[in-house]
Amino acid sequence: MIGFNDQIAWGETNVGQDVEDLFLVEWADKGRTKYKLDGRVADARLEVRTIKVKNMDDVLDTIRYIDKGVVRMMSEDGKSDIAVRWLPVDPKKEAEFMTFINVMQAKNYGEFKKSIVGFNTPAQNFIFASASGDIALHVNGIFPLRQKEDGRFVESASLTSTDWSAMIPREQNPFIHNPNSGYVTSSNQRSAGSDYPYYYTGKFEHARNRVINDSLSTIKTWSVETMQQLQTNDFNIFASEGLPVILEVLEPKYKNHAIYKKLKNWNYFYTASDDAPTVYEFLFDAIYKGTFEEILQYADTMDVLKPEDWRLISLLLKEKNSELFDDIRTKDKVETMADVVTASFEAISGIEYAEKTGKSWGKNKPVDIMHYTRLPAFSIKGLECNGTPDAINAVGVGYGPSWRMVVDMAGGEKTKAFGVYPGGQSGNPLSPFYKNLVEHWATKKYYPLDHSSNKENIKHIKKIRVN
Repeated sequence: MIGFNDQIAWGETNVGQDVEDLFLVEWADKGRTKYKLDGRVADARLEVRTIKVKNMDDVLDTIRYIDKGVVRMMSEDGKSDIAVRWLPVDPKKEAEFMTFINVMQAKNYGEFKKSIVGFNTPAQNFIFASASGDIALHVNGIFPLRQKEDGRFVESASLTSTDWSAMIPREQNPFIHNPNSGYVTSSNQRSAGSDYPYYYTGKFEHARNRVINDSLSTIKTWSVETMQQLQTNDFNIFASEGLPVILEVLEPKYKNHAIYKKLKNWNYFYTASDDAPTVYEFLFDAIYKGTFEEILQYADTMDVLKPEDWRLISLLLKEKNSELFDDIRTKDKVETMADVVTASFEAISGIEYAEKTGKSWGKNKPVDIMHYTRLPAFSIKGLECNGTPDAINAVGVGYGPSWRMVVDMAGGEKTKAFGVYPGGQSGNPLSPFYKNLVEHWATKKYYPLDHSSNKENIKHIKKIRVN
């Protein structure tokens, strides 16, 4: 989906804006064929689907639709269920895949902008640069026009008024073209400012984008090499903000403790061979659980929306006296932020944690690159890699950057590009090229990306690769 030619380069990230709403359906009959709507009874649309099963009889499955969408979550008593309205399942008016066929052939910003109009969902931040110097970012897709707080909670399906009234006009989606800053960035952060006139809700990134923007605004000269270093940066800005506050609490009593010293000397980079990130993660996790225990106690029995890590960092920095630090289960004491931090430090300093916290980051959080079938024999497991989800090099236990690419269009008529992905150039598990790129991906190395519009050149490149 991302790529380049000799005139332009482009890429996408997920917008993150919510395009799914849930509705409580009140059934008017036991067979779930009629439901309550605006004080009357409406007919549900039933669609029977046939599922073919090898060497067995067909299985028939009934899908129920109401005016707001498909009924997805069924109750045991049959009195009320949950229906979902989700944009990606709406009928398509355009062949969205043609977006990328057309973009491949675009030569400038105007052609690129025209090419992406037919792409609707799931919405993407389309980022763009051209050899002529244009840069742009378009929040591209369709979005429901909501009132404030709409979509955050389950609403009644019994009222027509709870449905989406309209879509945000496409031309009013956020975008930016040739800003004074000289750069555009996208890393799943919120794509619109507080002055955007429409309600903006969803799940957004809060760390990587800040490091990227800080780097681009302070470093004035960039090369392919410095851009590769930025893409593979392992710095966690959350740790750099929260840990000094934690250490300040611990210093009077624990400044000579080995774990305190280890964290005090840490540079906030998640390096595979370093055990300081492991210690910090155990400590942060203990503080998180100690702060939000009233919410987390229900996690085993229901689907709880847990506070994101940035919320705890915000409490540590700005709300040290917040009542959230108090454990309401202890009636005779009001816990403070210092109490939670101290108790958490003492817990992870215990003997039972020594083996866990003593592991290097790479051994503590090994990375698994799983095949689509989830079969271990086709997968690559136990990689020891730098990075963490809140760093630009967003490597987690089961995921990471699926494609790194740097495109240099400043070198004349021929675009130079470099990239790497965690896989290989053959889909055959028996081939030596099945996973030949993984080591370079893990160690942050890039390959030059050959490209040509000349058929004979392409044949020549292919012959070299085979040989």
